Amino acid sequence: MNSNGQESATFELLVVAIMGLAIMLIVLGIADYFSNLSFQASERTFIDSLKSAVNSPNSSQIVASEIRLGAGSKTVASFSKQTSIPAGCFSIDARLAQSIELHENTRIDIKEPSEMDIFIRCVLGPDYASDSSLLCEESCLVSFGKEIEVSLPAEPA
Repeated sequence: MNSNGQESATFELLVVAIMGLAIMLIVLGIADYFSNLSFQASERTFIDSLKSAVNSPNSSQIVASEIRLGAGSKTVASFSKQTSIPAGCFSIDARLAQSIELHENTRIDIKEPSEMDIFIRCVLGPDYASDSSLLCEESCLVSFGKEIEVSLPAEPA
């Protein structure tokens, strides 16, 4: 075999490897794009559910099911920006897990992407306010992965 044939085969192998790498990068980019769309759609569903609860503060629980959350933080301030309620009139609760940290009922840190149900309940009055100094006309509890328990008043004896 002459040396020109060997050089040509090596060059062809290099071209095929580069094309394979380029195709793999394109496929990974497309997969990442669709994954981001899924997170954005979940975020919209959650915000729509939050606004729905705020617009009807009748203490019914609204569930945003199977919401995909990326790593990051959610705060009462971010909920306030999406609604007409002051940040101190929101409170946050969460199911305890390794990937979730709750800070003083005002911030939740999500360490890794996860999917969970988010439960939202709004009431007239300051029942769920995280800042007791505020006179909240309406307050909301947003609970990540943990259903909101309602305590019923004791029946008279």
